[in-house]
Amino acid sequence: MASQEKRITRATSGGATPSTEPTEPAPRPIAQEADSPREEMASKLASLRRRIDEEKAYFNTMEEALL
Repeated sequence: MASQEKRITRATSGGATPSTEPTEPAPRPIAQEADSPREEMASKLASLRRRIDEEKAYFNTMEEALL
């Protein structure tokens, strides 16, 4: 019987990512009020993009595990 290689993953709030993936520094604390609505939306967009990237990494990891 052939042995199968297992990928080691670590759990995150956005899913599991490969342990070899570099980690990002913790985000800066968000002030109670943004200086302007434009800055608030930019912050929300950046947060959403990070979440999407985490979900893509999780999806790719799970897809590779099935191959």
